[in-house]
Amino acid sequence: MIEKSERDLIIGVKNKNDDDLRELMHRYMPLVNNVKKRYYIRHYDNDDWDQDAMMICYETCCLFDFSLNKSFGAFYKTKLCNHARSLLRYELAKRREPYRKAISYEVATTNGLINEEGRELSITPGKDIYQNYLKNLSKLELVATLFLLGLMTQERACQLAQCSYMQLLQAKGRCKKKLSQEMK
Repeated sequence: MIEKSERDLIIGVKNKNDDDLRELMHRYMPLVNNVKKRYYIRHYDNDDWDQDAMMICYETCCLFDFSLNKSFGAFYKTKLCNHARSLLRYELAKRREPYRKAISYEVATTNGLINEEGRELSITPGKDIYQNYLKNLSKLELVATLFLLGLMTQERACQLAQCSYMQLLQAKGRCKKKLSQEMK
């Protein structure tokens, strides 16, 4: 098998020969790997880099003029680095800053960034749990429970319990705490 020259490979790519494109990409893979190492793009893996590198290689071959350009490698490297910079510029844009700083909920809970005291209920609470809960509530807390359930408006709840909105919110918090204790 005779190894084709770079010029023959570029002409083959211009004539839409896929094998020549693969061979040219294989020859320039060290250059592609170097660019991969220099630029970190979040959510961009090796397959994405390889795919972009191949598309840019094809585009570079189509644009390459043998009479104007001396080195295909330099032209390809410039186009690939410019593409990487464009991706980086896009990612580092000010309006996408919250996405860069975002982490998944699972990572946050695993690393202790979120401290939850809640727990999942494996059973549905029975009637006796609610009865015990309601027996231990004051009048204000009963009204706050109705407000919490959405069965009463804030104004009506404050009027009925003869309390301020802040007192109603505090009673609502106590209700939640008492119910969670009753569920244990």
